[in-house]
Amino acid sequence: MCISLPKVNENSDVADIQALNERLPDNLKNERLLGVCLHKNFGGYFSARTVVLTDTQIDENEWRIIEPVSLLKNQEEIIDLLVEMNTNWAEGKWRDFGEPSIKYSETAKRYFDAAPKDRQKVIEELRKNSR
Repeated sequence: MCISLPKVNENSDVADIQALNERLPDNLKNERLLGVCLHKNFGGYFSARTVVLTDTQIDENEWRIIEPVSLLKNQEEIIDLLVEMNTNWAEGKWRDFGEPSIKYSETAKRYFDAAPKDRQKVIEELRKNSR
C-alpha cells in the first residue's frame, strides 16, 4: 500500500494549495506543487511523511478537534512560501517563513544542503569531529 501524505493533507483540507492556483505566478499554475509544513518554533519543513497503521479502535466521540494556528498572516505570504519552495527550495529560505523562534544550525543546514546520496558523508564528518 502507498499513502501520499501531501494528498491526504489536501483531501482532508489540512492543506489547500489548489485554492490558490489562480493567484500563483503563471509558471506554477496548474503544476503539482510541493507543500510545506510550518512549525511555530522551527519554521518550514518538508511535508508530513509518516503513517502509523494500528488495529487499535478509537472511539470517534473521544476525538479532539484542534484548530490549526495560522503562522502566515495572509494569502500573499502563503503564495510567497509556495513560490519559494517550488522554485528555489535548495536555498532553504522557505524554512524561515512563519517567523520561527529557533533557526536551523549551520550543521543542520550543511546536512540539508547535501544531496541525499552525500548525507552519510556529512554524518560521518560530524561524528569524527565530535570526538
